[in-house]
Amino acid sequence: MDEFALGVMKGIQQIFGFKDDAGEPMNQSAASFQVQIPVSYMGVALEAVTALLGTGGKSNTLPALKGKFTIDVVTNPRLTWTDKFAIIRTDSAAKAFVLQEEDIPDVVALGEGSEYEQLNREQLFGIDWTGNVGFGFWQHACLVTFT
Repeated sequence: MDEFALGVMKGIQQIFGFKDDAGEPMNQSAASFQVQIPVSYMGVALEAVTALLGTGGKSNTLPALKGKFTIDVVTNPRLTWTDKFAIIRTDSAAKAFVLQEEDIPDVVALGEGSEYEQLNREQLFGIDWTGNVGFGFWQHACLVTFT
């Protein structure tokens, strides 16, 4: 738990350290972060962010920062990492990742009155959507790797 909490702090420090093309700090007002973790880190991540005491009864750093920072843990089953996690700044108008929608989602249905419903006594529904996710403001994200 202590190692994970230290990793989160190092990632936040890295985001605060990013500078623009003129050498000025870019994230000095950052206060809200999302920690994206694989399922295998769920227990330790939630404990690191919420437990008041760390190993040996020492104060845990992350819960002590409540009021200065908001740190949300999001378990992402699509992540297969075993030695890393991502931290993303979430309180800026410019986002680290951008959702690119080519088409508006369209509901597709083999519903009431269809031949499929008459033969199988069930209805099928789906969504037809085209899009992608791309990098936006990469300076609002950091990948933390354990060594």
